[in-house]
Amino acid sequence: MSDERGFTTQEIIGLLPGGWALADQADPGAWDDAGHEWRTRLIDGADVPRELVVGAATMAQDGRIEALRSELERVYRRVCRRGLFG
Repeated sequence: MSDERGFTTQEIIGLLPGGWALADQADPGAWDDAGHEWRTRLIDGADVPRELVVGAATMAQDGRIEALRSELERVYRRVCRRGLFG
């Protein structure tokens, strides 16, 4: 991987909860220079689209993979509190 600000498809899929997937397997996400963050779209277990955003500050503080894991966990927990369709 040439850009250490992003993530590979394998890195993302390896951390996704069961039943979740990338919205586009060919596009694991992109870096947003204006927002200093990396973004991708996910599909949860109920086929509802979700957005995942990992900030540069979080990556610098926690490391790339830990930042990805913690943001995935945050999105997952938010979905569980609201319910899959909420």
